[in-house]
Amino acid sequence: MGRIREQVIAKRLSECEASNSSGLPVKHRPSDLADGMTTSPPRALSNAGRPVDSRAALRQPETDLSPLLVPGARVAHKTSSDILEAVSATIGALLDRPVPRATYRLQLNHKFTFRQAEAVAPYLASLGVSHVYVSPILKAVPGSMHGYDVVDYAALNPEIGTRSDFDAFVTTLHGLGLRLIVDFVPNHMGIENGQNAWWQDVLEHGSQSPYSQYFDIDWEPVKQEMWGKVLLPFLGDQYGAVLERGELKLGFERGEFRVGHWDRWFPISPST
Repeated sequence: MGRIREQVIAKRLSECEASNSSGLPVKHRPSDLADGMTTSPPRALSNAGRPVDSRAALRQPETDLSPLLVPGARVAHKTSSDILEAVSATIGALLDRPVPRATYRLQLNHKFTFRQAEAVAPYLASLGVSHVYVSPILKAVPGSMHGYDVVDYAALNPEIGTRSDFDAFVTTLHGLGLRLIVDFVPNHMGIENGQNAWWQDVLEHGSQSPYSQYFDIDWEPVKQEMWGKVLLPFLGDQYGAVLERGELKLGFERGEFRVGHWDRWFPISPST
């Protein structure tokens, strides 16, 4: 432990000397350099060559902290009043937020949109809640009543409103002293009706898709002939029987060939 401590002290000394803009070596006692092991303040040379007590400097509102060459500090050329002002602003911002008291959950869908949620905000405020908790607001499978089957994490659900509707909802909440909590579901997605572009790309390009690792797919199953492929058990009967009955259809849409089974359509690999 003694040798490690000596190495730490030596490293701290070299850092101090390297960061001294005046070119004068910093004079620290070993006890001043050991993290958490000293009660004496670090001492450094001021630009005039006189020792400076860091604690005394901090007590002076307009004292420049730049000569206090404390290793790792990010207060160079800042005064103690600047630091106090920044801390006060941070604390003020935190105090401006309502203390959580109670939440009220709103289920958003095409029958209850951002605008309708905004309309009930005053009533929720009168109940004494501090936060409104809404179901997922990102683009989901069309007609979804819950929103947990997200198909696009980069877009709002158009069935519950526009960005302007969302901004107006948030503005109204803040005006009432309320805050918003949004449910977010990154661990699963909706893949129905070809709405999920990531999933469609995986079906088309297999393990070569840039989204192949976004889904929990075993790309190296027991059967090697299935390596790099996706197995989807959606047929209602054996493959041969379904094929003979003509239930599998070949289609062409948006410049791509697809294979369909009843109301489901899947992209075909370019290598097929």
